Amino acid sequence: MTHHDLWLQMFLQAAPIKTQFIQYLQANPGKDPISCLRQWLKRCKPTNPEDLSYLVAWCSEDGQGLIPFPSLPLTLRSIGDPPVLLFYQGTPKLLAYNMLAVVGSRKPSPAGMENTDYFVRHFNHPRLAIISGLAQGIDTLAHKAAITAKLATVAVLGCGLNQCYPKANRFLQSEIRDKGLLLSEFHPNEGVKAWHFPKRNRLISGLSEGVLVVEAAMKSGSLTTAKLAAEQGRQVMAVPGDIHNPMVQGCHLLIREGALMVTAPAEVTEAIAWLEVKSETKQTAVELLNQQERRLLKVLDRSPKLVDDIIHYSGMELALVLDLLFSLELRGIIVSSIDGYYKPSRGQIEL
Repeated sequence: MTHHDLWLQMFLQAAPIKTQFIQYLQANPGKDPISCLRQWLKRCKPTNPEDLSYLVAWCSEDGQGLIPFPSLPLTLRSIGDPPVLLFYQGTPKLLAYNMLAVVGSRKPSPAGMENTDYFVRHFNHPRLAIISGLAQGIDTLAHKAAITAKLATVAVLGCGLNQCYPKANRFLQSEIRDKGLLLSEFHPNEGVKAWHFPKRNRLISGLSEGVLVVEAAMKSGSLTTAKLAAEQGRQVMAVPGDIHNPMVQGCHLLIREGALMVTAPAEVTEAIAWLEVKSETKQTAVELLNQQERRLLKVLDRSPKLVDDIIHYSGMELALVLDLLFSLELRGIIVSSIDGYYKPSRGQIEL
């Protein structure tokens, strides 16, 4: 049984068990998560073999799979209630990018539509990804503007990845899968439920370094994302508008409560250090490595190596090496070349 199979077994457990397990890992960052996972699963009820087999097969399909908790960016692992795993379709390496959340009204005004396109099109950084929720309105416009501007875009769904909501975004969802990254913490076949959206919103803010609210009424769901972002220590920004327009009153409320008022893309980039390492400084990254990750990194520190060489010098099994390489690369600690060699990323300090 692979490590991913073990994470899927935990995913199929009851919510309280998953929450307790993740809290344990958060409180013990130096412990080997796989060893902890095995121990916890021994105390859990066996999962339905058919349910597990379905998810294993789903994750084996090209272009999709799962990202377990230890491989998630530090920004997300550090929030109060991170997911045990995320299902993905597309390019998971985009999780190592700087992410800016762009959110707002589902029924934007012409000015809101224009401002969304204006802000997103004028961002220009090779490792910037626009993240949003694929909802109708500002979310959709932000994803489309990012694709047009040849920026990476990440969509976090409020349903499973085999579903599409809203139905009108079926083509856009497919385009993001091909050119960007789709994420969901729900079972691939899970439909839309009202309580899914607040859970989705915490992931959007948790993955981002800042949240830009382009346009929002007083009861807009994007205010929930902004509130979560503030609680998570993210930079919250809001675009002001006509004081007589009810569609921007939510933005004005955020500004009164301390959000940064922005009127141009340059003000957004001034508020966030885009050139910093995405998830964590190199010192913090090394401090958070478990023993197996340190062991693998020491092997790579001598010279770039292929997977077979890493297995030989580390003495670890193939499945474990692949899991560790996937996790370290997502977190920006190592990089791989087109010919399959792995090495520490530039500036990696010695262990």
